[in-house]
Amino acid sequence: MSNLAGGDDLVKSSRSPDIMADAAVRILSRPPAQVNGQCYIDAAVLAEDGVTDLSGYGGGDDPILDIFVDGRVS
Repeated sequence: MSNLAGGDDLVKSSRSPDIMADAAVRILSRPPAQVNGQCYIDAAVLAEDGVTDLSGYGGGDDPILDIFVDGRVS
């Protein structure tokens, strides 16, 4: 992200990769029939499991989700 235009601001607004790892563990712990063919967003996966405080993953007060995701996910 830091090599893109405005990269320093993007880095400050980006969450750590740990959020992806934590979401992946939760998805892989679910029954295969429940997760097969689904698309996931890390913050939404964690919210489904009751994790609503994502401040430990960084990103400041207004973290960006992804350049491919519109809107907010909680």
